[in-house]
Amino acid sequence: MSLLKDRLKEARTEAKLTQQALGDRVGVPQSTIGALETGEHKTARNITEIAAVLGDDALWLSSGMGSKRTDGTTNYIDHGIDPHFLALAQKLSLLPDEKLKAVSILLGIKL
Repeated sequence: MSLLKDRLKEARTEAKLTQQALGDRVGVPQSTIGALETGEHKTARNITEIAAVLGDDALWLSSGMGSKRTDGTTNYIDHGIDPHFLALAQKLSLLPDEKLKAVSILLGIKL
């Protein structure tokens, strides 16, 4: 199984992004992306946002498990979807039904 550093570099390269561009889109310094790609950092608090920018599944990016792409082919940034919104949507999708209902009531929207 590959390591986070290898999966991240592969995904970033496929997305045709520099470390700086990925960091800018995620809201972290280039040095954070670089440290992840060299293995200096073994995990990332913002893995969901990084995966969203790259159009990859956060579980795959963080652990190598599951499917790589969230939708088969699309880099969400190319479609104008804010990575923070996508990260929030991915987190909401993991909530159990009763918690999702509570969030829906709190926000006053149907989820």
